[in-house]
Amino acid sequence: MSMSAPRHAWVSLRRSSLPRQRWFIVILALLGGCVLAMNTIVAGHVRDQIDAADVGKRLNYVVVDSSGRGSNGPIDAAARQQIMAMNHVAGFYEWSQAGLLCDDDNGLPQIVWATAQIPDVPPVTVAFDGRTRPLRSGEVIVPDAVNGRDLKALLGTTINVSYQRKTKASEAEAVPTKLKVVGLYDSSRPNNDGPDTVYINVEDAKKWEAANAGMSPQAFDKQGVSRAYVEADSRAHVADVHRQLSQAGFAATSQADVVGYADQMTSDTQRMQIVLIVVICLSALVLGVSVGSTISRQRGSQIAVFKAFGRSGEWILGCLEMEAFLLGVVMALAIVVVGLVLCGAAMALTAAGVHLGPVAMTLVPLPDVLKQGAWFPLLLVVGVPLGCLPRTVASVRSHKPYELLRSQ
Repeated sequence: MSMSAPRHAWVSLRRSSLPRQRWFIVILALLGGCVLAMNTIVAGHVRDQIDAADVGKRLNYVVVDSSGRGSNGPIDAAARQQIMAMNHVAGFYEWSQAGLLCDDDNGLPQIVWATAQIPDVPPVTVAFDGRTRPLRSGEVIVPDAVNGRDLKALLGTTINVSYQRKTKASEAEAVPTKLKVVGLYDSSRPNNDGPDTVYINVEDAKKWEAANAGMSPQAFDKQGVSRAYVEADSRAHVADVHRQLSQAGFAATSQADVVGYADQMTSDTQRMQIVLIVVICLSALVLGVSVGSTISRQRGSQIAVFKAFGRSGEWILGCLEMEAFLLGVVMALAIVVVGLVLCGAAMALTAAGVHLGPVAMTLVPLPDVLKQGAWFPLLLVVGVPLGCLPRTVASVRSHKPYELLRSQ
């Protein structure tokens, strides 16, 4: 009887509880492993795609286009004032685009579309001359490749271009200017600004678009731009800003509309995960009750012997609850192992090029299993002893010590 309580609990677990409850444990381990794998593979990578689409708060913007059906026309100062007065609007940025003729044989197309760079909606930059920052007047970001020709050598150089200035109704003159290439963007991942795009300072874009229309910069500002980016104060309020713009007669679109399915997929996955977690936690309590019932039926003589040798009821209850706790630990470890195996299988299939639909957007890093759901198996460590507690308490109280052993 010199065996300690933890050692006695471990021996009882290994000899009795595990063999009797093994199938219950296997089923819960498979369910729990699926929960971890689902959370890691599906929800985690859907969230990664949203984050990739939301680089620089991209999803916070609503695009107002004056050429859209039902639009109020060019977006002028009055429209800007009206938009800025709307609820949850944090910023307003004009967009402009002008055609440029490339005067050098440097690999760029003969005609490129110089587009205003919008804050927080940059193209995917692969290189920048110095620290990434907003473009200044006279600077340009060009694609890293065009028609199979590598343009990385242009970084840091000055290119010669010309913009068109309208002089008469059907006549225009070319006005040469120079631009310094300060950045390269990934041509395989363009923004929604059309083909053959280069990015410049917004004031340069407005000046050149005004010249192309035969207007002074002041007259162009008064007329208004054809497109603008409206920034919501948070992604949660994008839909509200979009609704206000539509009600005010502006043609509006947002990238959040395009990736909205991902939000719904994430929320559906999370709801399914919550349901499975509730089911598994209830199952853990049921397992605890089952363990408690087994103890009350089979450990009666053992409890009586312990009492006959002077062990207190608290010590005996501690042994039994320790056994239930260790059973919960075994279940938790089994769930983590199954989750790791499932995620590892998905990673192996993805690396081998097997298409798994929305599940296999990127490689599955195994540490994500623990990062995403390590807290969940801990619920089982608590649930099993709690489910076992009522029956073990009743069993310890109801069994009397063996008088025969006590008298010796």
